[in-house]
Amino acid sequence: MRIEDHASTQPLLDPYLSQAQTRSPAMIPASPEASGHVAIDMPDIDGTAQPSATPSGAHVDAGATVAQAGPESTGAWAARHGRNFLAIGARNLVSVFAPTAAREAVRRFGLQSVCAASPALSNALGGLALAVPIGLHIGGIARDCRDGTMNRLTLASRVTHIVMLGSTGAALIALGGLATAGPALAAANFVYTPLRDAFQHQFNLGDNTTGAGDSTMKATLVAAPTYAVNQFIVGEAMDGLSDLIAGGLGQHLPESIAQPLANMIGRAAVNWAGETADEITLRGAQASIEGTQLEVGLTWRPLHASAENPGFEHSRQAAGDRLLNSHAGRDTLFGSAFANAYSANAGGLSSHAGNAVVGATLGIGYVPFIGAHLQSPRPAERDVEASLPENAQAPAAPAHGASVTEFHTENEIELQPWQRRGSQADAQGAADTADHDAASIRETRL
Repeated sequence: MRIEDHASTQPLLDPYLSQAQTRSPAMIPASPEASGHVAIDMPDIDGTAQPSATPSGAHVDAGATVAQAGPESTGAWAARHGRNFLAIGARNLVSVFAPTAAREAVRRFGLQSVCAASPALSNALGGLALAVPIGLHIGGIARDCRDGTMNRLTLASRVTHIVMLGSTGAALIALGGLATAGPALAAANFVYTPLRDAFQHQFNLGDNTTGAGDSTMKATLVAAPTYAVNQFIVGEAMDGLSDLIAGGLGQHLPESIAQPLANMIGRAAVNWAGETADEITLRGAQASIEGTQLEVGLTWRPLHASAENPGFEHSRQAAGDRLLNSHAGRDTLFGSAFANAYSANAGGLSSHAGNAVVGATLGIGYVPFIGAHLQSPRPAERDVEASLPENAQAPAAPAHGASVTEFHTENEIELQPWQRRGSQADAQGAADTADHDAASIRETRL
């Protein structure tokens, strides 16, 4: 794998490293509230590529010593998980809590009244919110074909999402629920998802899982049904907490202010908790499958490339990956979940049943969301691998979010365990790595 001489991200939360460090010479609720109730949201996964613990082409110097981690004490276990929770929770305050509050503010203080006065506008906004993700996935397919990075998994994942959103949107329109769903769809896909993807792009979560073998998809298959249950509980909790807060605020504020404000606070808080739990579940599942003691760290993506930060700036490639992989998938899940929630409402189902429908929809869409991030290596990278001697390893770019610390000795770097894999929010980096097929989501992504 390609190694950078300097740290490519700036650590914000650098966890105490309880695992061995390797020295090497080079290297996803928006709750479709169908009746003001029901909650939905996307996994914090973005399907990031994950370099192996001992990167391709890397080896341990004969004179170097590698510390072996012994049995972990109860205190060390608790401290490690506390640090992981702190890193994940801190990032989600920015990337989940704030965008959720913004979504609810735009929806309840603005779009609902405007769309109530103009059903045609509501239909237009809702239709656009359903159409844009399909267009993005088609653009992603075209981009993958052009770059030679398409494989059966990414194509099947994108087609599944297109069919999923197209069918649920068609059902919503047939039941006459598009005008009612318009404000929720527009606020989710034009406010929440852009903010969330922008913040997750800037604030990278990295961990020490490797994506070796099929551990990524195994972890995804574990996390998907768990996420379905997670989102059902989140929907129920959003409804209950928002009503509770509204009751308290209603004693001091007009209902026109108390209700929207209560939904902003209640739904943002519950969404933060649900997405934090999902992040821990997904990363923990992959670490358990790989037999690793999970270490998570939070880093800041540099604004510009430099000698100290090569390759991790806001590049055109990174922006394209974020838009056509993560954002397309997140919009698809939101559109499908809201469409099903409002269809359930139009069919006379209760808010509890609506929350169950939302959870099931997100659980089904979870796997293809991750799969859409796992492109194959670019042809040029495959050509490099083919031209190497039999026992040589091709260099590859580290996953987004990975960083290395320069040693004072020439050509040696130290890769911190939690930095070996980029955040699930950086699935877009997968297209740049030579070992994409083993790429892990974590940005899967859900």
